[in-house]
Amino acid sequence: MATNVTKVDRLHDLMPAVFNTKTNPNWSGLIEAAGSQDQLIADLVEEVRKQFFVKTASRPYIDTLASNNLLSRPRLLGMDDPTFRKYIPILSYQPKQVRNIITSILDIFFAKESTSTYMTSSAAEPFVFEDGWELNYLVDGVYDEFIVFEASDFANIGAATAAEIASVINRKGRYSFAEAYLVQNPIKQTLVRIFSKTIGSRGSLLIEGGRSLIALQPNGFISDAGTNSNTSYTVTKIGDELTWEWTGGNTPSINFLKTGDIAIIDLVGNEGSFALESVDIANNKFVFRNLLGNTGTFTQTSSDDVKFLRPKNIALSDNPTRAAVWEVSPDEISVEFPATATVGRNIIGGAYINGVTSIMTTRISDTSLTLLDATNFTSSGTFKLQRVDEIKTRILTISENNVISVPINTRLQGVDEILYSYSGVTGNNLTGISPSLPVASSLHEYTLSSLTRNGTEATAVTSAINSYNVGEYVAISGASDPTFNGSWLISTIVNSTTFKFDTSLFLSSAIGATARVERFGLADSGSVVILNNSKLNTGIDGPHIYDTNSSFVLSSLTAPITTAIQAGKIVPILNIGTNSILNEPGFVIFDYGQLTQEGPVPYLYKPNSNSIALDPSYVFLFNHSINSTMVMLRYKGGVVLTADGAQIPAYVTDTSVARIALQKLMLDVKAAGIFINFLIKFPDQLYSVLDTYNSSASLG
Repeated sequence: MATNVTKVDRLHDLMPAVFNTKTNPNWSGLIEAAGSQDQLIADLVEEVRKQFFVKTASRPYIDTLASNNLLSRPRLLGMDDPTFRKYIPILSYQPKQVRNIITSILDIFFAKESTSTYMTSSAAEPFVFEDGWELNYLVDGVYDEFIVFEASDFANIGAATAAEIASVINRKGRYSFAEAYLVQNPIKQTLVRIFSKTIGSRGSLLIEGGRSLIALQPNGFISDAGTNSNTSYTVTKIGDELTWEWTGGNTPSINFLKTGDIAIIDLVGNEGSFALESVDIANNKFVFRNLLGNTGTFTQTSSDDVKFLRPKNIALSDNPTRAAVWEVSPDEISVEFPATATVGRNIIGGAYINGVTSIMTTRISDTSLTLLDATNFTSSGTFKLQRVDEIKTRILTISENNVISVPINTRLQGVDEILYSYSGVTGNNLTGISPSLPVASSLHEYTLSSLTRNGTEATAVTSAINSYNVGEYVAISGASDPTFNGSWLISTIVNSTTFKFDTSLFLSSAIGATARVERFGLADSGSVVILNNSKLNTGIDGPHIYDTNSSFVLSSLTAPITTAIQAGKIVPILNIGTNSILNEPGFVIFDYGQLTQEGPVPYLYKPNSNSIALDPSYVFLFNHSINSTMVMLRYKGGVVLTADGAQIPAYVTDTSVARIALQKLMLDVKAAGIFINFLIKFPDQLYSVLDTYNSSASLG
């Protein structure tokens, strides 16, 4: 059983109480001296004991243990100790069943996203959950997982984080696990991923229902149906068969549904998930079974009250970056994996290129916009805009009057992209943007104060200043004379409120009309803003390449000099500004990293907080100006790296070397007489003119 009692505590406990060893300074000092050394020896023994076992040993001792089983850490991969611990028993102790051992090796060299079946939410945190919402899915075609989310599981269930949701699934699920999944491109957001615990091609996931799907929106979520609020249904019931008919309000877009889809309902009296038995598009009806369902008229107060999902059995074969073993015949297997392997590299030593991006939430004006998060944007700078364009249109029929926005995602197209500059950041707003942002998508809709026809020429006057142009088409609707209603080509702009268009009819007038010009343009939100200028202070340290042959190691202790130093002079007492130099003998470097770098210069002590006594025999070689920097050395000599690998320097790994090592390893462990056919998936973007599968066979 673990204990926090130290050797010092034990010695105190063994001494007679009358000695008061914890308060008597003489006894306390004696016991502290003896006990602390005893504790150091005990700690050393424990650390040495750990190095005798694969599960606890660290570099370099774990490499020695592996060599006892004729194994070595794959070279040039940067494989960390936790990954190497999994690697050793697989190759040393597992039964040599080719398919199982190769599947285990793939799991080491690739992330779970490649070796296990998973489903991903399309929505990102924060998730709006409610107490008692459930999630039901089938794992591997056999095991049924039923997860209930409760308010007590979250700090705020109405703004649940991906990590909180994953934690609930991991506590309550038996055959699956979940993780918070950070997406960096095109914007930084956190999703939820749910995995089967089965490694390889035998794993599968099938969503069966649950109101939590409303918030998660996983694979198969039908985003085109049930998108509106204020939708009314009339529900009738025969036995346990319920018929839901759209009878008012905004359309639920039933035309996107089909038999077998799942209705996810969060309306009081009909809560739950139900498989659709029939869909009647012509009469806007769908039917499912619910013995406890209620009848009547139900109106959505939120667009999330009724949603739909198309269940799909997700298998590893659906993953475009899969790493799997397929048994082609009793004597032949195909091993499929991406061209590059992730292995289990240490974060320490890994070098990363970081860019700052955020999503535009509002186009305020031609010269300003609001970002989702501007925390990492510089106070001024430049950016590029990965636009989301859209067209807005009004659908106006006898039963429907809705504005529909159709977004179109664009992508950056190289050197021709516009570079925008901004002069300020206020909260999450970028201001002073130049040149002007693209024109926003708009209906440009106005009420007409008059609408008349003289001969075949019609004249319309809007109630406010419009921005219509000759050659644009204007849609007239709601006119008391229906012959005005339709789409017309603007022929003349009379003034800022009056325009003309040609018709084929003669004299008349109308009232109650509106005019609109639907313009394609920038969506109000969703575009990705990519900071173009660099940020000097990223807050990221390392990785470092240590010079083990250096003659000294710097510390973080510095001081500015307040007296100029001239070459050829001796400076016994040097005045310095606010500093962190220690008052003890040591060495300092002047102008480190510059052409005038000088040192190590010995110093003796600090006469006071703003002066330092240098070696009186040292003659300066260079001039050093006021406010130039002096740095104290940690020690003289080269860097001594720790044996546990915690100071792994920066490394560069060939993108294909891990895959080549993996192929060689598989050929080493396969049984005689077994064919291995490698299917290597190269990135489509880079090899679009080639067959993206590179196949090679090997005969044992």
